[in-house]
Amino acid sequence: MMNAFEINALGPFCYSSSKCTLGMVNSISTKESVNEGFTMVAVHSSIVTTGVRLDLNLPGAMSDIQSIETVDGILNNIVFAKENLNEKCIAWNGDVMP
Repeated sequence: MMNAFEINALGPFCYSSSKCTLGMVNSISTKESVNEGFTMVAVHSSIVTTGVRLDLNLPGAMSDIQSIETVDGILNNIVFAKENLNEKCIAWNGDVMP
C-alpha cells in the first residue's frame, strides 16, 4: 500500500479503493436483501463521450460510445437482470466483468 502512495500520488490507490468499496456495497446489499426478491448488480458505464472530456488528449481518455448508447445498454441490462447476475459487476453492454 505504501508503494502506491510513493509512486503515483494516490491516484491508483484511490481508484482501486473505490472499486473495492463498490464491490463490497454490492455484495452486502445482495446478502441483506436475499429474502426480498431483489437482484443487485453493479454497472460500469464505460468511458462515455461527453463535452466535458473534449480537452483531454490522452490515450484512452475518449471513447466512441455515446451517452445515449450507454444509457440504453444500462437500462436494458437492469430491466432484464436475472438472479444469476446477483452480486456481479457488469459492463454497460451486459458483459460480466471480473
